[in-house]
Amino acid sequence: STIPNTDGSSFKFLYITPEYYNTTLGFSYTPNVNSADSLISKFSSYHNESAYSVAMYHRLETNSFDTDFYISMSDYKNSHTEYGTGISFYRKGLTVYASYLKSEVQNSDKPITKSNKSKNKQAYFDDFRKSTAYNLGISYEFAFLTSTLSYFNSYSQNTKARNRIINLHNSIKFD
Repeated sequence: STIPNTDGSSFKFLYITPEYYNTTLGFSYTPNVNSADSLISKFSSYHNESAYSVAMYHRLETNSFDTDFYISMSDYKNSHTEYGTGISFYRKGLTVYASYLKSEVQNSDKPITKSNKSKNKQAYFDDFRKSTAYNLGISYEFAFLTSTLSYFNSYSQNTKARNRIINLHNSIKFD
């Protein structure tokens, strides 16, 4: 995904503002990032740290097309920071979208594991913290059928770890 993730299954405090001029702001604080079902490994040395996120979403509707835009930032205490942005354009059943995520490890108390520490902590097992991902797609809705073609690419700076996914998805809507 190209949306910062402060560990979806952990306890967190979240506030989303009411919409004002088609803009919404969001803030969250996760006191203990502790789950193994997100990008954060349960074997990492930073999994019991806190994290916070801020985000802005804006919707623009014109006579010609609709646009959605978001920008976000998540900071994992003593570990890394993630920056994300995305945009989509919609017109008469056609949607074109793009999103981007950058993860940085700077001035971290928890550097990337560069050597084998144990069976569960192989060298660079946590390298996603210095990585980039982007997603591009196009979707068309016709009556009850929606077809989507998307391309996802993610890679880590220090290793050859790379994911490239091309996805064709069709869905049928029953009302």
